[in-house]
Amino acid sequence: MFNVKRISLSTALVSCALFSSVGHANPMIERMKMAVERQYENGAFEAIADCLGVTEEKILEAAHANLSSCGDSIEEFESCSSNIAEAARVIGVSEEELTKCGEQEDQRRSVSTRNNPAEEKLDALYDKIGDRAPTSSEQKQITALTQEMVAISQKQTEGQLAELVDSIKAHSQNTENLVTLPIYSPSTIVSHSTEEAIKMMPKDELNGVNFLPSAVFESSGNLQEIVDFYKGKLSKLEGKPIDNDSYIFMENLPENFSFLKNYKDTVSRPNILIRKASKAMGSNEGVKSIINITYKPK
Repeated sequence: MFNVKRISLSTALVSCALFSSVGHANPMIERMKMAVERQYENGAFEAIADCLGVTEEKILEAAHANLSSCGDSIEEFESCSSNIAEAARVIGVSEEELTKCGEQEDQRRSVSTRNNPAEEKLDALYDKIGDRAPTSSEQKQITALTQEMVAISQKQTEGQLAELVDSIKAHSQNTENLVTLPIYSPSTIVSHSTEEAIKMMPKDELNGVNFLPSAVFESSGNLQEIVDFYKGKLSKLEGKPIDNDSYIFMENLPENFSFLKNYKDTVSRPNILIRKASKAMGSNEGVKSIINITYKPK
């Protein structure tokens, strides 16, 4: 079925890798909403919009509504259910129409668990067992097929996330000239919430926060090298280490700064956050640091 949660969760996982702020989710969730805007710009909603006979903007509106209803952390996104009734109301179609077109979209993407051969085998085995208790041999088959099903699903999800990351990267290419703060070299832009993307967000999604554009770069430079570079470039930004793995430069840096307490400052004040990269953050081999530059537009 049409599942805005899939859009939201996959975007959240990518954003977690690109934007996560030392374990605190709020800035990441806000930027995730901008990532949904990029999906819209890249045509991710075109097929289901055509199926429903509505504009892609309506699908985007439903995606934003779902994001708002699912809470403020990745954990809540993983546990919340897509509100089909609310999405259908926002789009202006029936739940039946939305579900039908969503199922067609699932088939087109070929990422639904219905296309998982292990799950099909498991379903057939359960049909054979029926209401009786499984035999010892059947229980072993259930365990093996369940493990296989999970492994296949993980590969499907990894593929979907890789496509999304590639899409975000492609959309961000050649936008470095918009960044008004120094860019460390060597580095490669991987995501960019531009001024135009922020303007497209509904005002109620911004929660009264004056979001600034923000670009994320990957670099082969280590944390200390990049910190030293910016110390010589940023006379108006105060700097301080956050922990052994991250350092921030910010305009009017609050005293006793913490991401949990000052997350609004990280999205509304010019700042440069530098973090050690890791595989857990989704960084590619050779990437040592992630640089998040939040800047005032030209």
